[in-house]
Amino acid sequence: ERANSLPNPPVYILGAATGVSDHDTIWQAERITTTPVAISARKAYEMAGYGPRDIQLAQFYD
Repeated sequence: ERANSLPNPPVYILGAATGVSDHDTIWQAERITTTPVAISARKAYEMAGYGPRDIQLAQFYD
């Protein structure tokens, strides 16, 4: 209800994903060329129906 009275248009979150590693150190990784971030980004893009070139702002928190 309050959001409808605000002056700016809403922002919609169309996709979100998270990724974690299954190892403690880089040399324990099965694949060192693909990080959890790359995997979660791909999932979020698929969910949203957009790609990296469509993004104007990205916020990351670790």
